[in-house]
Amino acid sequence: MAIDRLQSAARWILLLLGALIAGMILVGYLTLQAFSAGIESRDQAVLSSERTMQIRRILLSAINAETGQRGYLLTQDLDYLEPYIEGHKTYGAALAAYYEAKDGELNALQAELLPQLTALLDQKFSELDRTVDQARNGDRELAIAALGTDRGKVLLDDARKIAAVLEEEEIRILADAMGRAEATEKRARALLLFLGLAAFAVVPGMIYLFWRAMRSERAERSLALTRAAKAQTDLLAHELNHRVKNLFTIVLSLVRQSGRTTPEHAAACEVIHDRIHALSLAHAAALRSEKDNSPVKLNDLIGVLLEPYAMGQNVYEIEGADIALAPAVVTPLSLIIHELATNAVKYGAWSTDQAGVVRTLWHTEHDAETTAERIVLSWEEIGGPETDAAHIGKDGFGSRMINLSCRQINGEPSSEWLSGGLHFRLSFDNNF
Repeated sequence: MAIDRLQSAARWILLLLGALIAGMILVGYLTLQAFSAGIESRDQAVLSSERTMQIRRILLSAINAETGQRGYLLTQDLDYLEPYIEGHKTYGAALAAYYEAKDGELNALQAELLPQLTALLDQKFSELDRTVDQARNGDRELAIAALGTDRGKVLLDDARKIAAVLEEEEIRILADAMGRAEATEKRARALLLFLGLAAFAVVPGMIYLFWRAMRSERAERSLALTRAAKAQTDLLAHELNHRVKNLFTIVLSLVRQSGRTTPEHAAACEVIHDRIHALSLAHAAALRSEKDNSPVKLNDLIGVLLEPYAMGQNVYEIEGADIALAPAVVTPLSLIIHELATNAVKYGAWSTDQAGVVRTLWHTEHDAETTAERIVLSWEEIGGPETDAAHIGKDGFGSRMINLSCRQINGEPSSEWLSGGLHFRLSFDNNF
């Protein structure tokens, strides 16, 4: 009987050992699967990132080419053809790079949409080529007339939609690959837990280390993907900001040239130039704020806008709390301050040879019912000439510009002409 019990115990031990060995083999198999799935998901992340970047390069090449085409048609300056030519080169190179990724392997949706995208952009480039050739051959007016149609915009908008679907498809493919890796890792962890309970006296530390290693690998992969996405976003944002600054420069140059070539419109061109310049200053302030990872401050914005006027005896004073502006407030408020400063130079405190002072003060008020924050800004001119009655209540374009900008920020303006210049008060929302 003792021998029977011993043999029975030995059989059970052998069975348990066999089960443990089989479990370890299965764990090894699942571990290999998890490792392979992890490699697959990392490779897919690299592939998706590469293809997404090439899709954006393809779109950006068309935008750059259009920017060069428009600059050349409007100015006939051959330098504007550089982005046009570079856009052609980038388009072909980006398209080839997209196909070369993973030996051109595409799923059904990608194989369907990519020819549609290239067909739209081919039409877009053909349109650009046609207008540039017309301008080169002396039909500049006909080429410029083509800019008035919306065909090019429709083509580019449709291309953007298809590109967005392709990017979403890359995200879905990457999510599926990561999901498979995650599912395999979960099965491996579950079996490891079971084996750990069966052999808790031998391998609890090994299970813990293995679990920690898998968590670390997953966290590292997630962090790497996050960093790659952030780097791509930062690159695109930098490129777009660069393009916006270039567009401001081009537009300001075109307005200035228009004033020189048509003297009868010089005054209007100068007004438009100054307003666009004010927008450019506001944009530059917003960029600096974004670069420093901080919102635009009211005192910084007013200082940037008034500094160009502080010449000779012109003086400005700023007084108020350090208030961060909502992004939607920056541009309308910049136009209002610019119009007030222009008015001070023409009629107010800065219009004479005497020392004139412009004081800008502000404070905040809170609505007890809505808890919304409103900023109350005061513009006070001191030392200006006697008020010209002809200017009181004058409803010029500058006044309409101020009223329009006030409506954009739910502002409540009031103004009064005193002997020293304009006294202007504005209460507006800062909760956008």
